[in-house]
Amino acid sequence: MDGGNTPRELRRNPYIVSTWVKGTGFSGRTTLIKRILGGSRRCLWVLGTRRMGKTSLLRQLEYLTANDPSLGYWPLYWDLQGSRNAELLAKHLRLVLDGAAPRLAALQIHLPPDHDAITLLHHLWLQVARGSQRLLLLLDEAEELITLQQAAPEALAGLYTVVHDSEELITVLTATRELFELNELPTKTSPFLDPFLPPEHLAMLTLEETTQLIADPQLPAADIFLVTGGHPYLVQYLCSELWEGREFAEVVEATAANWVIADFFLKNHVQLTYNEQRIVQ
Repeated sequence: MDGGNTPRELRRNPYIVSTWVKGTGFSGRTTLIKRILGGSRRCLWVLGTRRMGKTSLLRQLEYLTANDPSLGYWPLYWDLQGSRNAELLAKHLRLVLDGAAPRLAALQIHLPPDHDAITLLHHLWLQVARGSQRLLLLLDEAEELITLQQAAPEALAGLYTVVHDSEELITVLTATRELFELNELPTKTSPFLDPFLPPEHLAMLTLEETTQLIADPQLPAADIFLVTGGHPYLVQYLCSELWEGREFAEVVEATAANWVIADFFLKNHVQLTYNEQRIVQ
């Protein structure tokens, strides 16, 4: 929340529904973050449906570790969307590394130009390790790996080798349950997902986490939690509307009739197993 003693009408709406959040805008997931940064697993898949905060979780991990060297991690956030073949995988990684140039320079890390993604990653984790840190590789939109396996299985096999065999590399990827399809594709090597199983599930926010996210005693946190179930996107959406001065019942009714919101929940529903769909119904 921002504004201090500034009148409400002069403050910007603090609830973000259109993009990821980090830092003071991030709330909850404390136990999961501790398990990721303090646990023994080197390969983790955080499974969550759409709009559950998967990107925000990765960005928060990046934020926390980049701003606290005592944690011992050097984070690299990498959105895999569009990396559908080996050439694009390398191109997108180089763009990510270009964005991290100041941090690379701070560790005196020099990467070879014009190499494939696997070679770049190998050199990166080795040089980060020499600086007494562990590379924290944060892979978003990992469903793209399904397309990569079909177009360039050798690239995915190489990625498997790097993330599986590099002791000073921690890999956290996020995806919906669609990623399970990756292990169903034919492969001559070990299935890529094996070291990432079982996945960590990105659950709904608790009442306490919802209240922390709302951070405004003027808004009915308990009622918001009741109607949203602690879904982070819905909590932010309702709060954003309530912030503008609309009545609670009006906002709930309008949200229920919003076809955009209904569409993404329908897509989430389709991804559930038959038994899960029956439970929801």
